[in-house]
Amino acid sequence: MNNKSIRVALVQYGMRKISNFVEFANQVEYFVSTAKDYKADYVLFPELLTQQLLSYVRAKDPKLAIERVAGYTKDYIQTFKKLAEEYKLYVIGGSHPTPINGELYNTSYLFAPSGKYFQQEKMHITPDERSWWGFAGGNSFNVFDTGKAKIAISICYDIEFPEIARILSSKGVQVIFVPFMTDERKSYLRVRYCAHARAIENQIYVAMAGTVGNLPHAEHMD
Repeated sequence: MNNKSIRVALVQYGMRKISNFVEFANQVEYFVSTAKDYKADYVLFPELLTQQLLSYVRAKDPKLAIERVAGYTKDYIQTFKKLAEEYKLYVIGGSHPTPINGELYNTSYLFAPSGKYFQQEKMHITPDERSWWGFAGGNSFNVFDTGKAKIAISICYDIEFPEIARILSSKGVQVIFVPFMTDERKSYLRVRYCAHARAIENQIYVAMAGTVGNLPHAEHMD
């Protein structure tokens, strides 16, 4: 980080019932605005936070439900892109189910104050994600030079594989951002301790942000 410090805001995002996309956008803006008030350079949201849309996007079949959430990709991008520009900070928008070339990916986005945005697909898909939602896995990791620091995004399960952090570190990455979503304490601790290990092994920083709460009427969101 060129001997300079950075400030990071990590969002513990509360999953709660909403009635439309505007309510989701308002909840997201609150956290970005608060991060700006605290003079953050980066704000990190959790993995699959747009699953909150399942509280009003109803479908009995989980794969159909996730496809309907993926239908909000343009709205999701426009919302986060606008917030990054307006509040002048880097926003890691958690992750969102994104259709690419006929496949559905668990994709994280980095939104820059300039209005540009970049994508990072989750590489290691859990058996549960694959069977429940039909996610495909990505095949590459990106390094983003933001000027303030060289950063990378490692979505949840990906941080549990040491070689990824080692390769990213060898490319000059100074901070790895880890958006995650887990349902049990043991799952959370597994991600947390692996993040600790990656930081120690590579002498870099690792920042995490996850969801809390639940969506009682949405399948697989307990």
